[in-house]
Amino acid sequence: EDLRHKKDTIASIIEGYAKRLDRECSRIDNVFSIESRVKGESNFEEKLYRKNYIDQWTVLDDKATNQNLIKSKLTDIIGVRINCYFAQYEEKMYLWFENTKEDLKQQGLILNFEENTIQKNGHKIFNFSGRFEDTNFEVQIKSVIHNVWGETEHKTVYKNLSYDGYIKEKKVVTETLFDILRASEIQLYSLFSMEETEAQLIRSLFFCYTKDEV
Repeated sequence: EDLRHKKDTIASIIEGYAKRLDRECSRIDNVFSIESRVKGESNFEEKLYRKNYIDQWTVLDDKATNQNLIKSKLTDIIGVRINCYFAQYEEKMYLWFENTKEDLKQQGLILNFEENTIQKNGHKIFNFSGRFEDTNFEVQIKSVIHNVWGETEHKTVYKNLSYDGYIKEKKVVTETLFDILRASEIQLYSLFSMEETEAQLIRSLFFCYTKDEV
């Protein structure tokens, strides 16, 4: 219950600042949703195994002590994701939070921008960690395409703990799909950001008023 309450508080503050930048910089809303979660039991067990936290942490028999240990050690026990339409907006949002971290500190969020932003797959991800009271959290900023592709790659390649004789082929396929999706996103963004010049508007008006005679 305590973690869920903190999750909602953190997400609400993050959303307020994300929408503030969006109003200042976009013709229409670019940030379309803010998601938040407390790490689930199965994901927590998987990460304990993958990161070997059992040997790294001092685990005791006392439940309350262990719960406090997890809150203070697990960097993404609470996760917040800022979903935006285009990858071109990810870095802008990241820099916005970095530049306003002192303001957010007044809201109770201590932010850290020293996280490694290069993933194991070689792709850049805009994320930062933070602390609210005695609990850690992580914020990710992802576009629609980055989010869909990342979830697929994460589950089929990155989190594939069993032996897979086709893992190399899967990596090739996922990388090829990323290139295709990224190219599509660039074209969509060009349509979204297209603005007519004064000369183009004059030509359009001229056509509208003369098309019947022509």
